[in-house]
Amino acid sequence: MEPKDLTKVKGLIFTGKMIDAKTAEQLGLVNVIPKENFRETVRRFASEFAQKAPIALKVAKTLINKGSEISLNAAIATEREAFSVIASAEDFQEGVSAFIEKRKPTFKRR
Repeated sequence: MEPKDLTKVKGLIFTGKMIDAKTAEQLGLVNVIPKENFRETVRRFASEFAQKAPIALKVAKTLINKGSEISLNAAIATEREAFSVIASAEDFQEGVSAFIEKRKPTFKRR
């Protein structure tokens, strides 16, 4: 997302302004998938997600979902806890090693 688009998104958040789907797509907030490419596109997204660290994805999803419901201090504490969970996982070490060795990681969900 370009900085100018981020500024627009911040403006939408701060003002609560409603936008149409076309504007949301232009800002990169939604993916519009043509009906005829739907299955192929979903498979491609799923394949991409499946290659990521599952523990990190689960934690990220939880943090995103909880974020709007808790105070800033609670969010910071929750993120600190989440990072310690991720950093202590075998998959974290695998991800770091793979990055250093310039190879694809093999995650084991541990």
